[in-house]
Amino acid sequence: MIEKTFGSGFISHVKPLLGKKFPGKFASISINRCKKGDSPDYIFMDNLNKPCLAEAKGRRDQIEFTDPVFTTWREQFSTVEVKINGNVTEVKGYIMALVIANEHNSISNSTLYVEDPVNEGEVYRDGLLGELIQMAHYERILSRSGLNFIGNSLLSEDKLSKDKKYKFPIYRATGVYELQDDDLVPLVPHNHRFDHFYGGTFVGITLRTLEILLNIARGNDGEYIRNQKPKNFNNVLFKFTDDFVVGNSYLFDYYGFQEV
Repeated sequence: MIEKTFGSGFISHVKPLLGKKFPGKFASISINRCKKGDSPDYIFMDNLNKPCLAEAKGRRDQIEFTDPVFTTWREQFSTVEVKINGNVTEVKGYIMALVIANEHNSISNSTLYVEDPVNEGEVYRDGLLGELIQMAHYERILSRSGLNFIGNSLLSEDKLSKDKKYKFPIYRATGVYELQDDDLVPLVPHNHRFDHFYGGTFVGITLRTLEILLNIARGNDGEYIRNQKPKNFNNVLFKFTDDFVVGNSYLFDYYGFQEV
């Protein structure tokens, strides 16, 4: 919903950011718990450069705004506060409740409820909060992969050496015309054989974006990574807005190592 509605591919979980001291230029930003209770799931920037919180729910029955359960969900947004230079920033909240229906749980009359909240949020113009969310987005994904040494350094005081170079195996999606010129770095350990990709699936990131992230992990000022145009090839290969690529491994060929 966030990506399709707001065009934002950079989404971070809230809990890992609560009470965290951010390094360098992000030191002016804090995201803290301000009262007891469950915190919302996600934080992101909308297409008007406003910070937003999002909560995702799954149910087997429909719920109306007047339901006490919905009131409890809304209260989650009051458990955290975002501060910029010590000043609290108004943050708009979104809830998406997905009703799960199947042959054992049929819904005869599906209804979409939409509410326009009173709080419109604030426009934050200097871009640092958006960059912070972006780095948290990449930190979450890379920290769970073979490139965790980069991901874990993005929002940490502990930076990688500026002098050490790293060799990355390079692949190209030669089986797809629109992506055949993109240099791709796999996220999972392998020895250049397809059977070492999870389930015969290639999972990687473009080299150009990885270079930016590695530069930031070394403690340098990096450029803001823009949302890319997503690509879907025959439902067997996806290039997402954050430059991650997932696809059938037979579409990719190994091209050697690149030192960065």
